[in-house]
Amino acid sequence: MKVLINGCSYTHQRVCKKEQQTWGDALQHYKPDWQIDNLAIGAAGNRFIFETSIEYLERNKPDLVCIMWSGTGRKDVNITDEQYSRMCNEQKNKEFRYTG
Repeated sequence: MKVLINGCSYTHQRVCKKEQQTWGDALQHYKPDWQIDNLAIGAAGNRFIFETSIEYLERNKPDLVCIMWSGTGRKDVNITDEQYSRMCNEQKNKEFRYTG
């Protein structure tokens, strides 16, 4: 069975400690014979989740689609790689904290 899953950090695939696994990790564990394509990225908003899911579905025909939508208060903002890098560097500065 081919499955698409998408969402924010609650869905994003992790390769770390078992207690930090997401529902996407658990699904793959309990259904190892399923081909699961996980598009989720931490901090993703609903626009990103929607757009990446539609792009995927235009090219692929999964048997099942599972989407865990983000909170309605989360907003997507398009930024360049340079802006992202700068923001990450500024996170280390105690005077600047991104709270998303």
